[in-house]
Amino acid sequence: VGQPLLRFYIPSSCLHQYHFITNSMTWTEAQSYCRTHYTDLATDLKMLITSANGSYYVWIGLKKGDSMKWNWSLAGRRFYREGETEFRNWDTGMPQNGNCAFMSTSGLWNNTSCYDQHHFICYDGECFTY
Repeated sequence: VGQPLLRFYIPSSCLHQYHFITNSMTWTEAQSYCRTHYTDLATDLKMLITSANGSYYVWIGLKKGDSMKWNWSLAGRRFYREGETEFRNWDTGMPQNGNCAFMSTSGLWNNTSCYDQHHFICYDGECFTY
């Protein structure tokens, strides 16, 4: 099980926790793992970009859907603050081919085949208090 990577507090809410998972999996396997052990793949990436350890490429919860639009894995709008569902941080020239997104060591996003294997970050939706 991954160690907590980041905890942050959202006013009038609770402490959110992310877990960095060092197992390499496909995007679908990573999503399934996160949904089984936590809540979903990481989606609140503004905070993670500035806080995450930039040593690995990691899957994030962004995937191109049937309508060819990029959608977040965690679909509930109540999780997101204003503007977060539209937030994108693509690297120069991205996205290209590939239906799944990962965050590079620079914090910028790239896309690739969902069958590639990367480490990943899970979001834990359980409310932690301090």
